[in-house]
Amino acid sequence: MTIYVTLWYPSRNGMRRSVTSAASVPVRAAIPDVKTRKQQLVREIIWDAATSLFAEKGYDETTVDEIAQAAGVSPRSCFRYFANKSEIMAYSLVSFAEQIIAAIDACPKTCSMREVFRRMMLQVVEDAVKHPRPRRVFEILKRWPAADAAHSTRMADAQAMVSGAFAKRIPKNRTAGLAAALLGGLAIQMTGVTIRWCIEREQSDVEAAVNETLATFGQLFSA
Repeated sequence: MTIYVTLWYPSRNGMRRSVTSAASVPVRAAIPDVKTRKQQLVREIIWDAATSLFAEKGYDETTVDEIAQAAGVSPRSCFRYFANKSEIMAYSLVSFAEQIIAAIDACPKTCSMREVFRRMMLQVVEDAVKHPRPRRVFEILKRWPAADAAHSTRMADAQAMVSGAFAKRIPKNRTAGLAAALLGGLAIQMTGVTIRWCIEREQSDVEAAVNETLATFGQLFSA
C-alpha cells in the first residue's frame, strides 16, 4: 500500500524517505492471535507424538487413541485437529511446504529467482539436517508404504502453497502461472531429495550438497 510518512525513517535498502514523498510499503502479515497460536502448538504436539510412535511402533500398528495419549490430549481433541491417522502423516508435507515458503519470503526482493531458489534450499536443508524429526519422517516413509501414500495426499496442496510464494516474485505475464507452478514442484522435490541425500550419506556440508544438486539438475538439460 502507499502511505505518506511524517518523519524520516530507515527502509530496507538503507535509504530514507521524508514526508514530501509517498512510500510503497509492503503490508506485513498479521501476527496470529493467541487462539491460533495455541491451535498450532497443539497440532505440532500431536504430530510430533504421532511420528515418534510411528517410528518406534510402526505406522500400521499405531492407533489414534495411542497418539492422543502420547500427546497428552483426549481422542476427541485429536480428531478436532486431524480427521484420521493419514491426515497426521500428511501434515509433515504441509509443514515442509511452510518451511520452504518462510525461506522464500526471507530472501531480499533484489535477489534473482536463481538466488532465491538456492538460498531457499540452503536454509531448509540446513535446518532439516540439524534436527531429528526429518530423519524420523524419512525413515517412516521408507519403511511403511501406507505412510508414504498418506503423506502424498497433500502433495498438490503443498505445491500450490509454495507456488504461491514464488508467484509473488514473478513478473505478471502470460507464463507467470506456469513458471510459479514449475518452481513450486521443483522446490519441494529437489529440496526433499537433497535432504534425503544428506541424511542417508551423513553429509554435513550442506552447501556442497545443494550446489551438487543444482549442478546435476542443470547438466540434465545442458546436453
